Amino acid sequence: MTRREFVASSASGLAASLVPSEFFDSAWVAGSRIPEESEPHECSWLAYAHSAAIWEDLLPGVRSDQVRLANAISEFEPVVLLARKSDLAAVKRMVSKEVEVMEADFNDLWIRDFGPQFMIGTSGKLEAIDLRFNGWGGKQVHSLDRKVAQFVANELDIPIKPSKVVIEGGAVEVDGKGTMIVTKSCVVNKNRNPNRTLAQIEADLKAQFNLKRIVWLDGIAGKDMTDGHTDFYARFLPSGHVLANFEKDPDSFDYAVTRKHIEQLRKVFGSAKLKTVSPPMTLPTGFEDEDFAAGYINYYVVNGAVIVPKFGDGSADEKAQSMIEASYPGREVVPVSINSIAAGGGGIHCATLHQPKAR
Repeated sequence: MTRREFVASSASGLAASLVPSEFFDSAWVAGSRIPEESEPHECSWLAYAHSAAIWEDLLPGVRSDQVRLANAISEFEPVVLLARKSDLAAVKRMVSKEVEVMEADFNDLWIRDFGPQFMIGTSGKLEAIDLRFNGWGGKQVHSLDRKVAQFVANELDIPIKPSKVVIEGGAVEVDGKGTMIVTKSCVVNKNRNPNRTLAQIEADLKAQFNLKRIVWLDGIAGKDMTDGHTDFYARFLPSGHVLANFEKDPDSFDYAVTRKHIEQLRKVFGSAKLKTVSPPMTLPTGFEDEDFAAGYINYYVVNGAVIVPKFGDGSADEKAQSMIEASYPGREVVPVSINSIAAGGGGIHCATLHQPKAR
């Protein structure tokens, strides 16, 4: 029996043991909501990299990382891997038989950002929002990526409506109970939402996602493609705690930013509910570039496990894995090497999209 089969055989146990009862407070589930990532999944979606124009000499390594990632996730839940027609045959030969390879057109692999934002509706059924992806403020070609949300919704035969705010999935971090963490640098930015104030954007986000509150982090614009996505800075834990990125390298542009974020999070959640994790100080040989996204916080929670990045710094990898394991009791921690993906400025969470299990 594979780990995925084990998880499937105990699906009812998952819902009981891994989803805190407060997620289903009768006063809250009256409206649609985005489930917290540790709630049960139906499957995971990925998009296989194909563009040499975007990835250049990193492309072979990125593809290897993606196959390794898809196969690791498939041990715990079904995986749908989107691939261009020209790549279908090769991809099917490389991935596990548990991975469904589906033909689709897209520009890049970051399906977290351009895929649909799944929600559970008032009837308990799955629905989605098209986040109106615009290539991170027009930084990259995205004419095909912006159509993927509708494509996925069509495949699943679920309703989808356009977002009132241009935003990416990596900028959205929720606790499943009405709180969202967002970085100002990404969303309150003229390259996504020109001539709109924070108050206007907050009102629209609260309305479309049925939120009680939004916690705004400063973020930092212009240093990476995303202008500072939330999923490299703060993540909600099932316990209600928040795990925050804490940069120890004084030469990093994130050094001051992460300290500011910790102050902002502490004011909202209190010190007792705040945990921190730090990137490795030593980058893997051949990847010592400022664009290398060495964030352990960009992990991905699946049914029964947490898929975490490893970067080759043994001490830092082990410390981060231990912390994440302690933060997700009852789940297996599965480290996956993603150095080529990280060299492109992203991580495991950026390259995956969870489809929550409808009730």
